[in-house]
Amino acid sequence: MQEIEVIILFIGSIYGTFTLLLAHFKVINERRDELVDPKSGKDLAARINSFRSDWIPLQIGMVSAMLFMTVFIVIIFFSVMQNGLLSKPAIILLFIMSFLIHFGAFLGHLWGGVQDYIFIKKRLEPRRHRRMVNDYTELERNRITPISE
Repeated sequence: MQEIEVIILFIGSIYGTFTLLLAHFKVINERRDELVDPKSGKDLAARINSFRSDWIPLQIGMVSAMLFMTVFIVIIFFSVMQNGLLSKPAIILLFIMSFLIHFGAFLGHLWGGVQDYIFIKKRLEPRRHRRMVNDYTELERNRITPISE
């Protein structure tokens, strides 16, 4: 592997990662908004099913992709090291930047996914929905009716 190929590979991986991240953030945020909005036209059961079958796999897939890209950069690093191209400071700096960007994207997406998971889970909790329905039913049952004359 020649020096220019290594540089193109690292820059291409950074570009690909950010393109993937931006597209994924758009999709995942639309799904999250659809899940937590009771006015989305879906009942609670459909939103819970969408959470389990759409949102969670999307998050797991994206975190896995970020982890794969980080491991890929490390594998490329060892390949470049065997070819003796790591004697150039620019290549070493490019590797360090690429690794930190990919690892930071992995950690950031993992953290954001956990926070979104907790938020959505609390919003879709069936007990909370039942409690709201039971409170309304209790109010209806204890409503004071006027005495008719």
